[in-house]
Order: sequence, then structure tokens, then C-alpha cells
Amino acid sequence: MFDYFVFMGDTNFRVDYEFFAAVELINKNEHLKLLDFDQYATAVENDNFMSIFEEADIKFKPTYRRNRKDEGYSNKKGQCPSWTDRVLIKRRPNAKLDFDYYDSAEMFFCSDHRPVISITTMELEVPYVPRAPDLLTQNKDKITLVKLEELRLSYNIGQYESLTKSNSIEEYKFSIHFFGRIITKHNYTNEVTFSRKNVDMNESKMENDLFANVEFPADDLPLIEVVQNDLSFLAKSTIVCLLMVNDICIGSCDLTLDSLVKNEGEKTDFDCDCHLSGKVMGAIRGEYIMDTTE
Repeated sequence: MFDYFVFMGDTNFRVDYEFFAAVELINKNEHLKLLDFDQYATAVENDNFMSIFEEADIKFKPTYRRNRKDEGYSNKKGQCPSWTDRVLIKRRPNAKLDFDYYDSAEMFFCSDHRPVISITTMELEVPYVPRAPDLLTQNKDKITLVKLEELRLSYNIGQYESLTKSNSIEEYKFSIHFFGRIITKHNYTNEVTFSRKNVDMNESKMENDLFANVEFPADDLPLIEVVQNDLSFLAKSTIVCLLMVNDICIGSCDLTLDSLVKNEGEKTDFDCDCHLSGKVMGAIRGEYIMDTTE
């Protein structure tokens, strides 16, 4: 579990453009037009792994490949000036993230790269440490129960097999495991077996799109116990759902509790995309209800 994950440095993402034409745009202060040809932006649009990160808006000039003694660009085998140096951030759902400053340090001439400076505002969660059950009774702390009323899964096993280059599996055994700093014990569903013979072809009939639709029996769904009497804390909390098939993790999603807290005591719908390597592979949907008792 983490609040923020920062990925920064020379990412090696390039701009797909001709060198001299790019330099001409930069000299005319029209360098932002090159962002249309930025490989990172293309990766995000194609739902690549990098799409899980966020980045402040770029206003500065490409940081590579620069002359070491002046502000110009050096031509290395026709490589286009590019924003290879980036600061990318992944945050947990509902976490605050403000990009206050993002720029390159143009005054540093010691390298063929220009350093990038990022100033952001983040809000870290106070670590949550559950107490022993006997202390709960003595202190009369509230126990919050998150009960899953319905749980359905739709997963693109065709894309999974294509992405992982794995062989076709005739029978899938799906289960979902729940983790979080607020959960007092490990919770998971029982396995539900799904035969490949029952896989539905997606309506779009895109190549490799084969969806498995699974419903977990209501009687087998876990009761998620959390210990917390501060509902504002719970509203900012997240339960990580790991999707398992045949004892292999094939994706994850983040189940937020903010809407559940607002509707305490009432059934609330949820719909969470499942991701694997940055790609949306399916979704888990259903209803849950939260009750807080002494």
C-alpha cells in the first residue's frame, strides 16, 4: 500500500519528428507543437503501463539532446529534441495531488540533458495500526463492517493471454482478495470455476477480446472488518482488490469507501476497473453496505 509513487529521471521517451524541423519550431518558441508527437503521450493514449501515472503540464523546451556549453541542440544521428526527462506520479484514489511547479533548469550546461524541477503538494495518510480485539471491547471502539451484497466480475481473458503470451486455459478458477491498511484480517472470496466453453465473444469482436463473466455467490462473500470510528478517515481509505485466477494475480483495482461512508447503512453500487500492466482488463461490480456498531 502506498499514498504516492514517484517515477522520475531519463525515461527515454522521444519525439517522433524530424530534427531540423523540430529545432526550427523551438527557435520560434513553438516547441509545444512537438507534444503532439511525444511518445509518452502516445503511450498514455494507448492505455500503456505509463497511463497509471500523472504529470504536470509541460511548458518548457525539450531537455534532450542539448549542447553542453550553450542553449542549442546537438544532432545525434538525427534524433529529435525530446522531453526524455520527466517526473511522473501515481497516487492512491482520493489522494490530494497539486502540481505547483514544473520546469527545466536551463542554466545547467554540464550535460546533454537539462534537469527538470517539479514541486508538488501531497497529503499523506496517517498510518493506521489496528488494535487487538480484546482492547476493542474494553475501549468500546466502533467496529465498522463492510458487507458485500453482490459481486460480479467481467474479465477479458483473451487480452490476458495475448498480453502474457500464455497458452489458452480451458478452465479458470477466479477469486478476489481484499487488502488494506484498515482491514483487520485477510479477506477473500471462494473460488468460482469458469469454463472457457462459456466465454462470451465481445460485441465489438476486437481481436483477442474474450470476456469471462462471473458472479460470486452471495453466501460466499466475505465480511470486511475495519476498526475505525473516524468516518472522515474511512472516506479517504481504499481497499485494494487483487484478482486471482488459478493462483496467479491477473489484475487489481482500488475500491474507495467515500460513497459508502456517505450512505452509511444503505446499499451502495460500485464499479471498479481492473488493471494489469496499465491496461484495463475488465471490471468488478456489485453492491456493498457499511454498518458501524459498538
